[in-house]
Amino acid sequence: MMAPLLFWSGVFLLVVPISLRAAWPLVARGERFFLLFLLVEALFYYKTIYSPTSFVHHDEFLHWIAADDLMTAHRLFLSNPLLEVGPSYPALEILTTAIVYLTGLPLFAAGTLLLAALKGTFITALFLFYERIAGSARISAIACLVYMGCSSFVLFEAMFSYESLGIVLCVLIFAVEAASRNLVGRPRVRAVGLIGLLLAALAVAHHLSAAYAAIYLVVLAIFEALHRDGPMRVEAKFAGFTAILVVAIPLLWMQALGTPVTDYLGPVIESGVKTLLAKFDYTRVVVQRRRHSPGHPSRSACA
Repeated sequence: MMAPLLFWSGVFLLVVPISLRAAWPLVARGERFFLLFLLVEALFYYKTIYSPTSFVHHDEFLHWIAADDLMTAHRLFLSNPLLEVGPSYPALEILTTAIVYLTGLPLFAAGTLLLAALKGTFITALFLFYERIAGSARISAIACLVYMGCSSFVLFEAMFSYESLGIVLCVLIFAVEAASRNLVGRPRVRAVGLIGLLLAALAVAHHLSAAYAAIYLVVLAIFEALHRDGPMRVEAKFAGFTAILVVAIPLLWMQALGTPVTDYLGPVIESGVKTLLAKFDYTRVVVQRRRHSPGHPSRSACA
């Protein structure tokens, strides 16, 4: 009985005071950002301390094996029967093994160090992205806290798996795009070039994160085209070019490698669509039954 009490009281004392201070009025922008950075790294430590010497989750074992195979064979795109699509997205393993060779750390320690850096990069990009949209450091801090309240943030997005890298690159792209909207001339061209490099990195990191980036940037380009004043202005042209890049680069990567993304995600998407349609049918049947029930107001009116 005492262990859960001590554990959750510790989590409460970690999350609540920092969150209240970060969202409090009249707090300096730098302090808000520091508190968010402190909280995100503390939550990552909370996840890591559960198993401080090895990875423990299913997806982590798959990428741990892939990284070890890369170090052993010194070749990319080795077969991984448990995750057939994984070898086509080796960015996480490349970064991890690079840290191993540069520092001499064991693979687990290098992966943990990389994840800690990714969590800090993620909250930095997310804070800047929200701040650019809302124009307020306080609203940005509150939005980041709301995002961190997601059930998948502490565990799923901190695992040694390719989505942990993909989502960071995705938010970095959003932050760079938002920060570059008011730039003109060469600075804007350089910003688009940076977005292109990040999109190329995302294309070899994670398929679903690349799809999320494509949805966001394509919708943004459509809005820019619809809300332009007069002839096609420069902002709409840049947005359209970025939308072309975000669609073309992942498709070219998948085409070049013959990535089995369709076979991997197709059944999942099909099952989800069928479940959604079944729920709509169930709702329609329930509504019809209620309309034809004796006590329904429409039947009383007809009588």
